[in-house]
Amino acid sequence: MDIGVVMLVKNEVLRIEDALAPILDQLAEIIVFDTGSTDGTPDLMRERLGIEPLSGSLDPERCGSHADLRNEGLRRLESPWCLTLDADERLDPRDLRRLRKHPPPMDIGGLFFRWRNFLEQGEVFDDYKCALFRNGFTKVGLIHDNVQPSLRRTGSIAVWTDAVVLEHRPEVRKEPWKRSMYRERLACAMKREPEVPRYPWFAGYAALQEGRPGDAHIWLSRAAQSRHPLYPVERINARVALTALSACQGKLDETRAHLALATALWKEMREDFEVSVNRWLEPWLLGAAANVAAGDLEPVTVPRFAC
Repeated sequence: MDIGVVMLVKNEVLRIEDALAPILDQLAEIIVFDTGSTDGTPDLMRERLGIEPLSGSLDPERCGSHADLRNEGLRRLESPWCLTLDADERLDPRDLRRLRKHPPPMDIGGLFFRWRNFLEQGEVFDDYKCALFRNGFTKVGLIHDNVQPSLRRTGSIAVWTDAVVLEHRPEVRKEPWKRSMYRERLACAMKREPEVPRYPWFAGYAALQEGRPGDAHIWLSRAAQSRHPLYPVERINARVALTALSACQGKLDETRAHLALATALWKEMREDFEVSVNRWLEPWLLGAAANVAAGDLEPVTVPRFAC
C-alpha cells in the first residue's frame, strides 16, 4: 500500500519533525508546501528530514483556501494512496504499518480515521477524519476542506478503519491567532459560496461554543435548511445543534420540532457513507426523544465536535 503525503506548513519548526519523522520510512512520496515561514521551518525540513519544501501561497480572493494548494500537491503525487496531514497531527508508525499490510478492497475510495483531539485544560474527545484516500480525488471547500464531496460526486465511498488513530495536538500559543483567522475565513467562505451548508454549520457551532446563541441560531438554521446533496452530515448536525440550543433555552415545543426534523433527516440520509460513520447519532436521537417525551430538557445537550 504505497502512500504519498501532502502537507501545508507555515512556522511549524516546533511541530513538523514530530509529525513526519516517525513515519518517514513508510511514505513513498512527500510533498510539502511552505506558505511563508519565518521561523526556520524550511531549513529544518532540509537538514533534519531530507525534504525540500515547495513555496506556496494562499489566495485571499479564495478566502485563504488550503484546498487549492493541497490539490496541487495531490496532482503531483503518483502514489495510489494520498494522505493529507497537518503539522499538529500524529500517526503511530505501528498503526500505519498495520494498515499498509491490509489495504482496503478496490471499491473503497477512502478511509476514516479516529481523530483524537487533545485540547486545552486537558480535554480529549474523538471525532473522525477521512485523511487517506485514493489518488484521483480532491479536497473541496474554502475552509474546513474535505474529500467527501469528491467521493460522492463519483459514487465512491469511504469506510471506517479501526487500524489507525490520528492524534490532533494543536499548539496552544497559536490559538488566539487561529480563532481570529477562522472567523474571517468562515465569513469570506459564506459570502463566496452561500449555497454550501458546511460553512454556516461550523460558524453556528463556533458561536454556540463562544456563548452567542443568537448568532448560532442564524447560522445553524441556514445550514439545517439547506438541501445541498453533497453535505448531508452538516445538515443533520446543524439540526441536532438547534435541538440542543432550544432545549438549553427551555423551549419544549421548539425542541420537539427540531428533534422531529433531525430524526426525519437522519432516516432519509442514513445510508450515506459518512452519515453511517457518525455512530453517536442514533443513540443521541433516541436519548433526546426519551428526554423530550418526559419533558426533561436538561440532558439534551449538543455533542462535541472538532472545530
